[in-house]
Amino acid sequence: MTDALVEAHRRAAPDSPLDLGLLKASALDPSLPLFGRIADGIRQTGSFNEPEQWHFAAERACTREEWLDQFPTLGALTRLPPDRLTEVLDRVGAVIDRLGGHIVVPYATMAVTSTRSTTA
Repeated sequence: MTDALVEAHRRAAPDSPLDLGLLKASALDPSLPLFGRIADGIRQTGSFNEPEQWHFAAERACTREEWLDQFPTLGALTRLPPDRLTEVLDRVGAVIDRLGGHIVVPYATMAVTSTRSTTA
């Protein structure tokens, strides 16, 4: 499924910086380095206790219509001209139709928390 969606996007928008290949990984994988840097920034202030990272993964089944409504809000797709976006949506919609009219989309919720240090 993911390979077909990635290929549909690449054919319609070959110069798009949006990397749909990330759908092949865990929904958490692309964000983990960013949250590590956030935790490092909190540590460097010297004003907070050791940061904790929380993450939760989930999946959601989406109908063709639900995904095509949400898909254009992803990153670089928001900058595509209307004709190119229509082409991407048509191609991705055709893939979803071939897959039975729905796809399972991975989601991730992440947070970094810390409390102010009493020694700072």
